[in-house]
Amino acid sequence: MTWELGQERDRWRLLEYEWRLEKLFRTSPQLSGICQYHADTLPRDLMRQGLLGHQSIFVSKTLSLLNPHYVLPEAFTLGAAEDVELDFAVSRFCRQGQLSPPVSS
Repeated sequence: MTWELGQERDRWRLLEYEWRLEKLFRTSPQLSGICQYHADTLPRDLMRQGLLGHQSIFVSKTLSLLNPHYVLPEAFTLGAAEDVELDFAVSRFCRQGQLSPPVSS
């Protein structure tokens, strides 16, 4: 997912990108997708943003969850990105090897 950062390496561009994907899939129900975040290569702050930017989390082939950390773009604050519960969730997913929030409504 690091390519979305652009040449400026602006980490907030990734969150904007994720929100735009969410909006696209919400307004075009015939489309769906899964964004994968690999814990071994992606910085934790970008994994945090992945959780903030998706409504649901694909944990495994048989388990997906509503994401309690999802934040609507218009409700986002920097405090949301620094939430202790969000860090705990990222740590839990890092132990499992990857975080894969689906992009779907």
